[in-house]
Amino acid sequence: MADDRDYKVGYRKPPLHTRFQPGRSGNGKGRPKRRPPDDESFEEMFRRLTRSSVRVNVQGKQIEIRKIDAIFEQLINLAARGNLAAIREFVKLVPHAQGPARQPQPTVEDQTESDEAIIDRFLRRHRGAAGDLGEDGEDV
Repeated sequence: MADDRDYKVGYRKPPLHTRFQPGRSGNGKGRPKRRPPDDESFEEMFRRLTRSSVRVNVQGKQIEIRKIDAIFEQLINLAARGNLAAIREFVKLVPHAQGPARQPQPTVEDQTESDEAIIDRFLRRHRGAAGDLGEDGEDV
């Protein structure tokens, strides 16, 4: 080709044989195709991800623990340092850690006389019309 001899290679002028060939991509492998979402439920994904392990540094040693354990470890450490948000979250989790059998359930025997008075006043207020007077002469 006569133009090949006159073509000057230089800045922004690559040699003709190294240029992109017609019909061929400059990025042969290209961006990988997006994987379609699995039929995995959120609960299954949550379990799988929290049960997988992560390496953490504990007292200068690297150990491998489950991610869920690392999360709780961090939450407890932050709460112990006085982080109020972490303390609130920790307090919310305490009843779950005790299990349903250990949670005290209030019984009728545990009610004091003042509790009964409050319940009676509430029931009278919702049974009667607004502005009615109760037995004591109080506005209920």
